[in-house]
Amino acid sequence: MPPEVTEQRKLAAIMFTDMVGYSALSQRDDKLALELLEEHRQLLREIFPRFNGTEIKTIGDAFLIESQSALEAAQCAIEIQRTLANAIMMCQPIDASN
Repeated sequence: MPPEVTEQRKLAAIMFTDMVGYSALSQRDDKLALELLEEHRQLLREIFPRFNGTEIKTIGDAFLIESQSALEAAQCAIEIQRTLANAIMMCQPIDASN
């Protein structure tokens, strides 16, 4: 008689990230695109664990992340947006005319 197969279930929230405009940028300036991609990956990989997110897979410029709860996944997504917005603002030249 075969051993009993026990089914293991768990609840999880799945988050998928993607860099907007990455493909177009890589066609125009591949070197710059790769530099930005590496910076993007470093920033996001620091955030995922703070919200109990686990990197399941990286696909080009995208991440597939598993979280233990929908709330943590949403909080993680918000922090990603904040972090990327701050990183962009740090790169923008300051307009002294205002």
